[in-house]
Amino acid sequence: MNKIERIQVEKNFYLDEFIPKELYFAYPTWKLYRLIDKRLFALHQKVRDRHGAMTLNDWIRGGKRNWSGLRLPNSPYYSLFSDHSYGRAGDSIMSKDINEVWNDIKTNYKKIYQPLGLTMIETGKEITWLHMGVGNTNMNSLFEIKMD
Repeated sequence: MNKIERIQVEKNFYLDEFIPKELYFAYPTWKLYRLIDKRLFALHQKVRDRHGAMTLNDWIRGGKRNWSGLRLPNSPYYSLFSDHSYGRAGDSIMSKDINEVWNDIKTNYKKIYQPLGLTMIETGKEITWLHMGVGNTNMNSLFEIKMD
């Protein structure tokens, strides 16, 4: 098997972490870049710098996560109104308590996260991942989708 070329988009992130496997091998890099809002790269890097390692898509390492970034209409998680459907959201899992990360985002939203483009997070008792979106909300504050 040939070695898979990984395209680095931030210090600790690669394009394949935001793109499903089916697309990654079907199109040239320049087209793949166009599918993801570049603010997601810096936003995820900032959270990683503050809170430690995080995993989005891990299919390139043999994992099962394929829909943590861009979601296509044939995805089991596709939704017309989801930022994922337009390359404007990422879901990551972390070893750190997700409540600590949510509290950091809420506390430091205006100073750290809003300038990076963050507009939306999902929270809830059953949520164990970090959802961050950079889509339009017509708000000047963090939009929190509560999944309780």
